[in-house]
Amino acid sequence: MADELEIEFYADVNGRVPFREWLDKLNEPKRLAMIAATERILVKLGPGVCGSEWGRKLGASIFEFRVRHTLEEIKAMFPEQPELGAKVAAEVVSRRGEKAKKSPTKIVLRAFCHLRPGGKILLILGGYDKGEDPSPRRQQKEIENARKRLKELQIREAREKKEAQRRGEAPPKQPSRNRRRRR
Repeated sequence: MADELEIEFYADVNGRVPFREWLDKLNEPKRLAMIAATERILVKLGPGVCGSEWGRKLGASIFEFRVRHTLEEIKAMFPEQPELGAKVAAEVVSRRGEKAKKSPTKIVLRAFCHLRPGGKILLILGGYDKGEDPSPRRQQKEIENARKRLKELQIREAREKKEAQRRGEAPPKQPSRNRRRRR
């Protein structure tokens, strides 16, 4: 893709944004890793991440964006983000006890995405920390949640468009409050 995609976050009828809520609960290195990977990989490749180490198609126009590297690997991938490097280094030092001796600290995060009609807006439906719960059951639950959110949003937008047409108004624009602004 030549241009960067614009990111939009799914919001339910009450304005709740599940992806942002999940992201805010992550520890800082994980949050920064997801943000860096989203900005450096996802907005540039979009669904093109499928078939690479960064993603896979899930069907029903949803794909999975994967961040699954050690903290050290993520630091090396994004050297232009010194704040990420500092947080990663701090996390590695804090884990140098019991766990770090056994295996490298791996970040395994997932985001579930949908490319909006027109191909310029990428909708992030949700995410979870697969490293915390790698079970296939949890993975399926999260995929089903993403599918339900997309279906609910499509029904809501179709209803809004129909109501606007009935009133003779222009169809409502996509809400911009949940979009990430380009720099």
